[in-house]
Amino acid sequence: MEFIKTLQDTVNEINLKGIFRIQGMNIHDGGLRALSSYVLSNNERKNKNLNFIGGFEIMDNDFRVFVLEGISHLGIRDLEAKTTIKDPNT
Repeated sequence: MEFIKTLQDTVNEINLKGIFRIQGMNIHDGGLRALSSYVLSNNERKNKNLNFIGGFEIMDNDFRVFVLEGISHLGIRDLEAKTTIKDPNT
C-alpha cells in the first residue's frame, strides 16, 4: 500500500503543478478538490508541453494495474524518480 500511496500522491503533485502553472494559479488555490473536477480545455489537450499524467486503474481481488501516460522527459521522469519498486512483481 505504501507504493500505491506514493504513486497516487506523486501523480497528483505533478498534475497540480502542471495545471495550476498553466492557469497562473497557486497550487493552494484549490488543491486536489480542484484537480478532481478539472476538465482540460481543447488547447490544453493539444499542448505538447503540458506536464500532466493521465491514465486509469484496473483492480480485482488479486491485482491492481495502473496505465499512465504523460510526457517522458517531464512528468513520467519525475514519477519514475519518486516511485521505486522495492520487490519484483509488487
